[in-house]
Amino acid sequence: MYVHPFSGTAYLSLDRHPAYLAFIHEGLDGYGAHYGGSRHSALAPDVYAKAEAQMTLYTGAPTALLVSSGSTAGQLLTRLPDLQDAEFHYAPWTHPALWRAGGKKYRSSAGWIKGVQTALAQGRKVVALADTVSPLYALQLPWEWLREIPPSAPLTVITDDSHGLGVAGAAGSGAWAGLRERWQGRLLVSASTSKAFSMPGGLILGSPDDVAGLQMLPQFGSASPPPPAHVYAWLQAAEQGLLHTQHQRLQHNISLFQSLLAELDYFYFLPHFPFFCTPRHELAALLQQEAGITISSFRYPGPHDPLVTRIIVTAAHEEAELRTLAQHLSRCLDFIGY
Repeated sequence: MYVHPFSGTAYLSLDRHPAYLAFIHEGLDGYGAHYGGSRHSALAPDVYAKAEAQMTLYTGAPTALLVSSGSTAGQLLTRLPDLQDAEFHYAPWTHPALWRAGGKKYRSSAGWIKGVQTALAQGRKVVALADTVSPLYALQLPWEWLREIPPSAPLTVITDDSHGLGVAGAAGSGAWAGLRERWQGRLLVSASTSKAFSMPGGLILGSPDDVAGLQMLPQFGSASPPPPAHVYAWLQAAEQGLLHTQHQRLQHNISLFQSLLAELDYFYFLPHFPFFCTPRHELAALLQQEAGITISSFRYPGPHDPLVTRIIVTAAHEEAELRTLAQHLSRCLDFIGY
């Protein structure tokens, strides 16, 4: 039987969903294939503002801003004018989209937290940057320490939620609500909209003042936004319940596969997240040879970086496919003598 690849992203499997493709075609008919102008132009399609309003309802954030990519979203946040004199403290495995020259990078979450706390205690202006979840190592950072910091402290928290948006949180709403509950100070969240939503683009969540400041940056005004047809498709999927249906299906598949892996060692995963990581890199070739099953295994982020091997579960996987994979994993692990 054919088995969908256990690789890539498209967590909600909208990229090939017939209803989502139909929404894209509707968007193409209404907006064309591309809008290559500035959001500041009078010709900018109204679908962007409509989708941003829906994103605030979906995520619980006060204001949302769509940009061309997740990497663009991260880089825009590092350019906020009032942060240029701040210290940038990077948690382990923070995505390169948030990197800025001169920032301090930590090898452990404990070191990162202590570094931020020490800088604040000494009266310095701090930006704490992190990913909400690592899809490479199935790890999450602790955030409870933020409760101990007064909202008036000179701290800005910036997180990349590319692999949480659409997947984690209530109905896939992402990390905003959970972070806001812990930290009442300045909070900004960036994300790629392609990972779960199959929508080329990036998203920024924040206060109205911060989003207004970002819109004034030349890097925003001079860049093209995401393709309007895809933005229209996402908006229809949100309003008509397709996002909710696919999120439920994804979470069902994640729970099922986690139960199937319960007796297999060498897999690291988190509840409610679709990536299952392993240091047994030889599994990728064995699964391909034995069963024609493809899992994710490549060097990231560059060709000389360590090999990362993972299984990615999506909403498109059928129960039989998940059970078949689990059976072949057991055989392969027996073969290599785990």
